[in-house]
Amino acid sequence: MDKILKLVVCILFFTATPALAIDPVAVGFSVNGKPINPKCINLMQAWMSDTETSIREIVLDECQTSNLAFEGIENQGQTGDTVYYYEDPKDAHSYFGYDVIGVTESGLYVLKHGYEIGIYRIRSGQLYSDILKGETQTRRIITFLGSSSLKCRNSATVVGNSLVVTARKYDFSSYRDNQCTDEVVTITFDLSDIKNE
Repeated sequence: MDKILKLVVCILFFTATPALAIDPVAVGFSVNGKPINPKCINLMQAWMSDTETSIREIVLDECQTSNLAFEGIENQGQTGDTVYYYEDPKDAHSYFGYDVIGVTESGLYVLKHGYEIGIYRIRSGQLYSDILKGETQTRRIITFLGSSSLKCRNSATVVGNSLVVTARKYDFSSYRDNQCTDEVVTITFDLSDIKNE
């Protein structure tokens, strides 16, 4: 019973989201006044069996309401500032959601999804609508720049061009339910080297 209680407390700690997320629409993480479809963000995540993601860029204007991201439209919800969807509404394990933690001074978006913190860039670009006619259209493109897993994270915030994370120190050698130690550390990641072009 004691082990079950520890496991439940550990799961609640891992999945608890501090009230530091911000409204995605208020900071421009949106298309036509609506938060970016969570399926579009999920498409850029690596499969559990892969080490790297295959899709790094998505045309936001098209993905937002596309058939490819249909599940993110039909099965989407928002609780506070967390935007989420279920791939299969009958399967609670098919959940994917994101929180916008902040925007750097250089315009990069920092998101939390699951145990991951990801960095994204949104830019406008010219895409050919008809190559033979030489016709182009301006479209908004989101680029996934990278992520990091922070399992024992307490909070994360963006300050200027830095990501500041407060977390309990992670001990790889301990049993799973004791890997997040009581020691709290603050880690600052300088994001100014990541270009927003």
